[in-house]
Amino acid sequence: MKRSRYVIYDHLEELSNQHKRVTTMDIAESTGLSRNVVTTYLSQLLTEGLVEKYGTRPVYWQPVQEQIDPFAIFIGADGSLKEEIDECKAAVTYPPKGFPVLITGESGVGKSYLAALIHQYAIEQEVIAKTGRFVTLNCADYANNPELLSSVLFGYRKGAFTGADQDTEGLIQQADGGFIFLDEVHRLNSENQEKLFTLLDLGKYYPLGEKEQAIEVDLRFIFATTESLDETLLRTFQRRVPMVIHLPAFHERPIHERLKITLSNFVQESKNLNKEFDLSLAEVFQLVNQQYRGNLGDLKNRVRLLCARAFMDQKEQSVIELGTQTEGGIRIAHDTAFDLEINRLFEDRFTQLTQAVLVFEKLSEMNECRFLIQTEIKKIHRQFNRSDLTTLIVDSYLEIIKQQLAIQRRRYGVFNQLEKDSLQQAALILYLFVEAKDQQYQLDDVIERVKELYPRSYYLIGELIDDLRKTLQIEEKGIDYLKCLFLFILIGEEHQEIEKVPFLCLLLSHGSMASSIQTVVNSLCQNYLFEAFDMPIDASMKQISLEVTKFIQKQTKQNQEVILLFDMGSLSQMYKEIKKQSDADLLVINNLTTSMALDVGLKVQQQMSFKEIAKKAESYSELTNVQYFEGIS
Repeated sequence: MKRSRYVIYDHLEELSNQHKRVTTMDIAESTGLSRNVVTTYLSQLLTEGLVEKYGTRPVYWQPVQEQIDPFAIFIGADGSLKEEIDECKAAVTYPPKGFPVLITGESGVGKSYLAALIHQYAIEQEVIAKTGRFVTLNCADYANNPELLSSVLFGYRKGAFTGADQDTEGLIQQADGGFIFLDEVHRLNSENQEKLFTLLDLGKYYPLGEKEQAIEVDLRFIFATTESLDETLLRTFQRRVPMVIHLPAFHERPIHERLKITLSNFVQESKNLNKEFDLSLAEVFQLVNQQYRGNLGDLKNRVRLLCARAFMDQKEQSVIELGTQTEGGIRIAHDTAFDLEINRLFEDRFTQLTQAVLVFEKLSEMNECRFLIQTEIKKIHRQFNRSDLTTLIVDSYLEIIKQQLAIQRRRYGVFNQLEKDSLQQAALILYLFVEAKDQQYQLDDVIERVKELYPRSYYLIGELIDDLRKTLQIEEKGIDYLKCLFLFILIGEEHQEIEKVPFLCLLLSHGSMASSIQTVVNSLCQNYLFEAFDMPIDASMKQISLEVTKFIQKQTKQNQEVILLFDMGSLSQMYKEIKKQSDADLLVINNLTTSMALDVGLKVQQQMSFKEIAKKAESYSELTNVQYFEGIS
């Protein structure tokens, strides 16, 4: 049985279809309900975004008119490619006749598909007529015959060349009122590029053999190329095409988009064969994590080949198995819908999670915060619509988190006490964060408090999140809240040892020696003691100091004493550069070895005072130059 508010919606829709302005009283009379009851239900529908109101006395109601957006079917349009799609829309709707668009990217990334959607969007926005055509030409087909290409594109007059026995219109004339799409536009030679200038500037062109009367057309251009623009297109041509849209390669897309692209191919094969598939997760991850020379085209062929081989062996089965199911699988049917967006109930889940967990008064209680996170995650698990695809995406995030943690563990000697549940909770939190749309974050005082309480832990989590952000191409908005949640989940009680270290300890070297020593010392001490900077052999003092400055500025605890071990540069120069950033004590040791870094690290771990460490350092070998600078305000 329909809920009452949706019955109200049906009556509103019916009354609206009668081309009348609908008031609350109109609906009350139509349904036989009281005006107050109808008002309550209309308010609920308004909150759900299903209706809208206008006017004041009286107020009129109407169903929300759903606009068709052709780009909605382009995977990534509301994700990693949102900015590119918005630029496509701007190019179409900008008055009076929009912009020409140039789409770049490797072969098989979807340039032709996007061009067709741009044309469809122009029709939906009524900037061209529904009869406006979408005419395509692959310039590579005529690359070795520029004159033939010119005749195909611009048309020709009778007698323009041998065999031209009648006037013939070109593709530009056929595209009048619509779009022309020139694929592989880099295959146009300079002369043919120049022939387009008048058309792009004035909307006029001359067919071959015509010198007197230019033909006027009203059409829009989309170009595509796989090549470098500066190496293949004239600068004068590029200036006439201000809107350049780049489509990334398949392996550069976020994991959830690669999953959706991959599984959509299996859905298509399910339709073709009228069979369902049981697809192993191992098979999915193998497909998703590969680089394909032909990108989406090669992926599609790979999927078809897998399905064809399985079909040959199991054609009598109603469900065809692809891969072994020992690690779990996903059922694919011809009507499977992969909606990666969290439904309306969960759209603001990440915000709710932060507000429930990041309570100012409880931030100093690590266990309390962890308990709050676990409680909220359990609530989400109970209410969450855990479709097969959702599970698959969360598992994908889990694998990425594990990989990044392994790198951080080697580098910093921490993240050693993680349980499986904590990792799964982190994966779900990451999923909620990635899918959060336009969330409002207003807990800045909480962020500052976490930085104050756990400065070194916050820095470590920041390094982890930065790596995750690059891998997943996620936005930076709200990233500090993700860092806080990850800190409580992934560092937990380990923060006690991390925060005991009172100094900033840095290793600088040419090549990779600093990182190697950092890995050894931090791993042996099982704690984050040193940060390392591997500098190029020709790095200047300015470059070195810039790296150190960035690191110091990242620290939320100001004016910590600094211990610096390095194998390069002048002590006096290094002193001057670092003292610009800090008023705290500074110990500079111009000799970097594993044994020396380990000796300093153990002294730091033993809670020796800064001056004690500095005094001990003076007894190092004659080859070691040590200088201690007291803090100067």
